[in-house]
Amino acid sequence: MRLLFLMGLLGCDPIKERGVTASPHTTKSTAVTNTKINTQERTPVQVEEFGTEHDAMMKLLYNSQTAPSGIEQLVKVGNPVLSSVGKLLSTSEDLIAKGWAIQAVAKIKTIESKDLLMTIEKDTKQEKLVRTWAASALVQLCTTTDELISMMPLVQQYPALSRPVGMQLDRLSGGLNPLQALEMSLKIPNLKEALQENIISGDPRILIEAMLTHADMNIRRQSAAYLATMGRTNKATIPALIKAYDFTPKATQVMWNGGPLYVPSVSWDKENGTALFAHLVSWHLFCDKKGFTQEKQQLYNNMRSVTLLGAIGMPRYIKNDTGEILKAFKGVVGSRQIQIMLEEQGMKNKYANVLGGK
Repeated sequence: MRLLFLMGLLGCDPIKERGVTASPHTTKSTAVTNTKINTQERTPVQVEEFGTEHDAMMKLLYNSQTAPSGIEQLVKVGNPVLSSVGKLLSTSEDLIAKGWAIQAVAKIKTIESKDLLMTIEKDTKQEKLVRTWAASALVQLCTTTDELISMMPLVQQYPALSRPVGMQLDRLSGGLNPLQALEMSLKIPNLKEALQENIISGDPRILIEAMLTHADMNIRRQSAAYLATMGRTNKATIPALIKAYDFTPKATQVMWNGGPLYVPSVSWDKENGTALFAHLVSWHLFCDKKGFTQEKQQLYNNMRSVTLLGAIGMPRYIKNDTGEILKAFKGVVGSRQIQIMLEEQGMKNKYANVLGGK
């Protein structure tokens, strides 16, 4: 029972790290199953002696009823107790006393107390559970996002830290932007669930830029996937996407140069879908003019989306041919709009038949 209560105070579930379900000073009833603990039968707690001036305070850590008082007294003394508590942490055989001691050290909140926590976390002679508690305390002591990011690699060693890290991110002002959170979740997969809210609740423009320009192709692909989710939950996503795909007559390269082109699978309505498709048609014209065959194919792969075509009233199948695409789109927006698009890129003569024909 003392172990379970202590884990709640430390903000993580390190039991999963070791499979411990009961305090070292607790015996199980024969009728107990799974993780239920018999809190009636207990063996006496063996209080240890360390020969320090703070032994009386540290003895209180061996009992869950007196531990809060012991922590309060130790914290009040501050740095001078660290040497004594360090001796307990390095030599004690009582797992629970160590847990309360780590909490006391964390509450002192000094450079020296943080150093002691780091020492315990790195001490391979310590139980994995104790090292996990120390790592959790270090996470909770972070006061800036950058400081917390520096602690992220600990999650690879201690998967139970995923939840405390996610909670701390929420507490820190600003947190991670969507791209930072995405990059971190790919680097440390155990953090994916904890960071998902940071990704989908942020500014969609950050992921849109990553989707179109990031050097890492996996980041581009993952950004597109998350933007599809954001398109259903964040009203700013679709307008931001339409703006991002807007064609500029001054372009010398396609905006997604150097990688694949993604158009997130959001629920396009007729108005927004038509605006998007117009931008894609303009880019198709640009690629036709420049002779960018590969980029034309990338555009076509996205333009032939049955969902998008159906939303804007286009035929469900169009050929990968600029003229044919223009003719089909003319049926949606009219000849005048097609003429403007052709004149913008000096392509009116080449596709005059599109304007004159049906």
